[in-house]
Amino acid sequence: MAVEIRGQDLILVCVRRGLRGYQLHSFKIINRYRELDPKLLNQELEAFAKGGGASKESLVLGVPRNKVVLRHLELPGGVEENLPHVIRYQVESLQPSDEELPYYDYAVMERKEGEERLSVLLAMIKRADLDETVQFLADLGFPPAAVQVSTTALYNALILGGGPVEDKIYLVLDLEDSSYEVILLRGGKILYSKEVSNLTTLPPVERLLEEMEVGLSRTRLEDQPVEKILLAGTASDRLMGDFKKLTEGCQFLHETMKIGQPGAFKPQLNSFVNAIGMALAELSRNHFMKLNLLPAERRLRRRPVNYIPTVVLAVAILLVLAGLLVRGMVQERKLLKQLQSQIAQLQPRVNQVKQLREQLQEVESKIGFLGSIHLGQEFQLELLREMTEILPNDVWLSNYMFSSSEVKINGLANSATEVITLVEKSPYFKEVKPLMAVTNDPSGKQRFYISAQLEKPAL
Repeated sequence: MAVEIRGQDLILVCVRRGLRGYQLHSFKIINRYRELDPKLLNQELEAFAKGGGASKESLVLGVPRNKVVLRHLELPGGVEENLPHVIRYQVESLQPSDEELPYYDYAVMERKEGEERLSVLLAMIKRADLDETVQFLADLGFPPAAVQVSTTALYNALILGGGPVEDKIYLVLDLEDSSYEVILLRGGKILYSKEVSNLTTLPPVERLLEEMEVGLSRTRLEDQPVEKILLAGTASDRLMGDFKKLTEGCQFLHETMKIGQPGAFKPQLNSFVNAIGMALAELSRNHFMKLNLLPAERRLRRRPVNYIPTVVLAVAILLVLAGLLVRGMVQERKLLKQLQSQIAQLQPRVNQVKQLREQLQEVESKIGFLGSIHLGQEFQLELLREMTEILPNDVWLSNYMFSSSEVKINGLANSATEVITLVEKSPYFKEVKPLMAVTNDPSGKQRFYISAQLEKPAL
């Protein structure tokens, strides 16, 4: 079951998984939900969940795209073993020092084995933007098990249709009455996402197509053909005709989804594609993106070890009740002795479980200590990030050598002098000097080879 916040409304969707695949069971829109009496709103949610046979423990909350910041990170493949610490460092570096660390999660989109690189999608949301909504639903008796954003939901909906063909480019456009989102995918990887909200009216189709061209340009794919343009959202119905007049290969996203649905649902499916994609992530263990912005401490954790004391207590209670139902003092005493014997037999197992839990906590503590040792490697990532940010796009590095106190780089640039000047201005480097004379390359650029001493900036 998914609950998506869309403006002042709640979008409810119930999706089931059966032998024949996924089935859209029901959907509902609750208008101006904040203005409803909490008891009435609770009744609406309870009735919808009961009618769809949905479990409250699998509720997915969908937050608006304009509340979430998405970042695409390209990282060295060697950091994967220490990826949680690396991602946390990236979040801290993007966050102003006077603000509280946001809630975040990430998903590895691609592993480039030949280049030993990782492509990671990072999502962040301010705590204040999420805490109040999560608590609001929890007070209604519907605490979310996961929190997702429209970008990953639309990705999941596309995967349900068979997924993007490898190396083919897909553009997904989510159109609402006062906002739109452009998503660019290549293969199974989200390359670009942009959301524009708080609009009085949607721009003309020509302007939306220009936004798509911007996405292609920023990902350096402007010369590549687009396989399909897929439309979703409440405003997609009225704009589809204009899109087809100006470009080929347009289609509704819901038409590609392999999901069972009553025929009466089809005219309204464009409004529910996001929520369907959110619900799918909780129904599958593998195929869909499970990027979850809910804080780890609020997520439901079910471990078999945690159930053993409960099972033991339940067995004891059943045995007590059985003894009370047996008539006769002799039978009651006999059953009581049996009960005490069984409890005594189970007690060593309970003690063993407690011991195992203590050992587990000790191991987790050691793992945390070992992880802190690897944090020393993060300075190297800082240098790579700094070098990427300060050098202009016309600079090509052919070699990068790092030691404990010095960095050496060589490559091509329009101006070698400008490269030296930019590196000198960085607080990470000092004593920047050329190691050999600048030469002209047949490509028209200047070939440079410089070194710089390392100096970690003051915090």
